[in-house]
Amino acid sequence: MSGPLILAVVLLWAWIGYLLWKRLILQRIRSPYKITFLTALLVGIWFIGPAIDEILGARDFEQVCKEIPEVKFHGPVAVGPGAFFDELGNPKWRNSDEFSAIKRNTDVWEELFDDRQEWTELQKWPIPIFQSHSVYFVRSTGRPSVESYYRMSPGGWIKRVTGWSIQDPYQCPRKGHFPQDEARIAF
Repeated sequence: MSGPLILAVVLLWAWIGYLLWKRLILQRIRSPYKITFLTALLVGIWFIGPAIDEILGARDFEQVCKEIPEVKFHGPVAVGPGAFFDELGNPKWRNSDEFSAIKRNTDVWEELFDDRQEWTELQKWPIPIFQSHSVYFVRSTGRPSVESYYRMSPGGWIKRVTGWSIQDPYQCPRKGHFPQDEARIAF
């Protein structure tokens, strides 16, 4: 569905450009060399100009992704005996599914940890780039447990105006290893 629509928009844009070229260039300039030069220049500007922010921004975004900070794991939190460990410090789970069941069936995890997320704009032009800094922290002490970063961009102005950025934003995932929940606690 979007393919024929994009083709129709490009053809309409080309038709408008042709009419302007015919009226402004062809009628005023007689030299075939000047017409060829100006036509090539204007075709480049006409078709590349509207997407220049996307073209330049893609390179910027690639560089910003390379510079994303790694996940920081500040070590496990001692929880003692309770929902996750027995009195001797033995885990009450044998695999990830059992651990998830303990988390799901008790409120202990939510009582131990909380998280907050801050969004900042790293750049505005050629495309806006945003960074999310997520901090997972221990509720009782406020000490961070894990910090991670995520960067994204909705793309150039055409993507943002048409709504394509919702379906296909630029994204760079976390860099490094995000610890499994089991690794975030200890006896």
